[in-house]
Amino acid sequence: VVTTCVELASYNARDTVRQLEYAGVTYCQGLAQFTDSGGTDSLFVTSEDNSISTVNAKNILVATGSTPFRPGGIPFDGRRVFDSDSINTLGYLPKSVAITGSGIIAIEFAKIFKNLGSDVTLIIRDKIPRNALMKIGLDKDISATLVADLARSGIKIERDAQVKKFVVPKDNPKAPIVL
Repeated sequence: VVTTCVELASYNARDTVRQLEYAGVTYCQGLAQFTDSGGTDSLFVTSEDNSISTVNAKNILVATGSTPFRPGGIPFDGRRVFDSDSINTLGYLPKSVAITGSGIIAIEFAKIFKNLGSDVTLIIRDKIPRNALMKIGLDKDISATLVADLARSGIKIERDAQVKKFVVPKDNPKAPIVL
């Protein structure tokens, strides 16, 4: 399972780079910092081999990553209840997965687990999933297409729903978690 997850993630990363290159976007990976001149059209990029290159462009997108949101009241334990970082330590493929949220990361994990064979339920607060995606900045047509793809994939979407309580059985690690 872990090998399959790593292979899928690697494939997705390579495909994203391929799509960027096809669109004429120059992609480079490394530690970046803007030059001391105070401008925003030039930056230094230090690659893994410690070589430094200068990138000059009219528009520069710096993708820095994120930190998972961990609201109180959710018993994150890294064994059965995960956030978007700790899920990467999962050493088995669960039969079913419930994912709360309607952001891009939630949707990515829903697709990954479904493609690996898990039953997936996506729990979102909005009555209309397309609207939830539009709130995070997606175009309405892209949002509608993405929601349709999720449904076609067999991902169950619980609309207008929110988890109020998590009950994680302590004595039986295989017993279902009740939401």
